[in-house]
Amino acid sequence: MAFGEKVSVNRGEPYYVEVVSGVFELWIRLKIINELRRLTHYEDLRVELGQTLEEALRMSPFRGVSRLQLEVANEFDSVQAELLRVVPEEYVAGPFGAEISEALRHLRGRLAELRDEYGKRGRIYAVAHAHIDAAWLWDFDETRRKIARTF
Repeated sequence: MAFGEKVSVNRGEPYYVEVVSGVFELWIRLKIINELRRLTHYEDLRVELGQTLEEALRMSPFRGVSRLQLEVANEFDSVQAELLRVVPEEYVAGPFGAEISEALRHLRGRLAELRDEYGKRGRIYAVAHAHIDAAWLWDFDETRRKIARTF
């Protein structure tokens, strides 16, 4: 493509997303537990985590997940921080509030039991990199907000 040549813009498909904090917390916890289950080298812990996932999912109101829902959830994974910034914390509603709360209570309790049973194993290393165009054409307040969000 040559400089100055007209380009077509693909705006993608819009999605309507409602963030219900309890459901979002349950999703995050289930996702992290599943990742740990997949990556752990301890077979006994892997089995317990799998059972914990299954128990929490059985208690939740979810009866099935479509391919589109999985794709949207995957896409949502990359924009969740921005969405959480604009969704008020007190927004909790929906017909399944009690089921979600019960699943979360159960999940938290089971995780506490597993922590007591297995203790802390292994090490976690956190490595990060950030590139901030602090000298870009933003005003000072926006530059400060960008730097604060990064650190």
